[in-house]
Amino acid sequence: MEVPARFSSDIATSETAIAVAWARTPRPNTPGTTFYSIHAAIEVVDFFRGRVALRKLRADSAAAGFPLDRKMAMVVTTDRLLIWRAARHSPRLPVLLGDVPRARITSATFPYVGGGWKVVRVELEDGVRVQFFVDPVSAVAFVDALNGGRAEVAS
Repeated sequence: MEVPARFSSDIATSETAIAVAWARTPRPNTPGTTFYSIHAAIEVVDFFRGRVALRKLRADSAAAGFPLDRKMAMVVTTDRLLIWRAARHSPRLPVLLGDVPRARITSATFPYVGGGWKVVRVELEDGVRVQFFVDPVSAVAFVDALNGGRAEVAS
């Protein structure tokens, strides 16, 4: 498994990377079409709603021990899941949000079937459920690595 160089410094030499995935969480978005002037006002409201929702997401997920952000890179190693705030095409350096021991992860599944980014649901041993989107190219390998080699797909 090839880990991008900008993430490899946070991986211990005793660990081996098993899977790499780009992930994201949804942004609040008011559906519908309308006149341009009204649509622009709705976009401004959605922007501020999104900032509040992201702040709450960061706080709640950090408190649960599974840090999330809007755009992330995730690496499954032999010992843990590492999570960075990072964008795929951004020149900015990634920020390590934290890690989750693999022993704490009881299962990872695809709760919905569909195209585009895949929804991944991770269940932790203390009953916490975390859901986020994963790039479809790496989704199956990512979930398979989290499950220790046994990917689970909803039917």
